[in-house]
Amino acid sequence: MQNQSQDMALHRSAGVAASGLRCVRALGLLFALLQVGAVRADDEEVLQIKQAFDPKSISVAAGAAVRFVNGDDVKHNLQSVAPDGTRTDYGVAPPGQVTPITFAAAGEYTVVCGIHPRMKLKVSVHP
Repeated sequence: MQNQSQDMALHRSAGVAASGLRCVRALGLLFALLQVGAVRADDEEVLQIKQAFDPKSISVAAGAAVRFVNGDDVKHNLQSVAPDGTRTDYGVAPPGQVTPITFAAAGEYTVVCGIHPRMKLKVSVHP
């Protein structure tokens, strides 16, 4: 009987720990979103969540900044691929980090994660 009580207590403790971890992750995401602050009308925000970009495609004016918010519990490595194939690496972003990328010239860009190759975002930049 005592072993059964101890097992039940362990299961409750594990449940509380998992719940606490989810709460910490949610607070981290909220903090990251609050850090973004005021966004210009022509700027966009893209969330990296569940190892995917949300939304999957955007359209912005040339010169607009796109803010990438890592709302995941894993690191991401943002890279943009320009229309001419030039790749720019923005480094590794830990959970909660906000990484701004400015698209200066018109054209069709792709943003990928160097760690998670299935993550792709289409960016249409218009003049």
